[in-house]
Amino acid sequence: MHLDGRLLTFLAIGCGGAASDPMKEDETVGEAAAEMFTLWRTDRERALCERRQRCESPAPFSSVDACVAASDEDLRAATPRIADSIVRGGTKYFADAAAECLAIHETSCSTSYIDILIVCNKAYEGQQAAGESCVGHFECGGPSGPDRLLCFDGCSALFGYEDVVGAGQCVQGRPDGC
Repeated sequence: MHLDGRLLTFLAIGCGGAASDPMKEDETVGEAAAEMFTLWRTDRERALCERRQRCESPAPFSSVDACVAASDEDLRAATPRIADSIVRGGTKYFADAAAECLAIHETSCSTSYIDILIVCNKAYEGQQAAGESCVGHFECGGPSGPDRLLCFDGCSALFGYEDVVGAGQCVQGRPDGC
């Protein structure tokens, strides 16, 4: 796994004392958590590309860097929005779960992508209930585990799904039984 040097530096800051510790174990919101989230998203993108290059035959790209360059722009564009939500407390970031996410990318190629998503979806979680305001689906709480993938809660908007101008509202977009 490739751990970005910035993440390692960030994790190493303040190891000698609590006063300079940028992120305590129990901190899940705020600027330090948002910065950790942003670095994790970059590392996760690379980990996913490394896995694809290793596990898919033929390799889908000429290199890991080519894979990263071709990554989903919408996903990248959402990162600052989610980070801002973490600062405000609308979304929580869990560093331990994020580390587990990076680690699962290194497992056997037989590990399913669904299993990877289940682990990685635990890295951040929306805090808003159905009916509460939101700026994206990432702020809406919902089920955990496999149901989080299959049963989707979203953020409705005045001008189209996830194109929130101002605030939308968390809606239950899940089928019965979820």
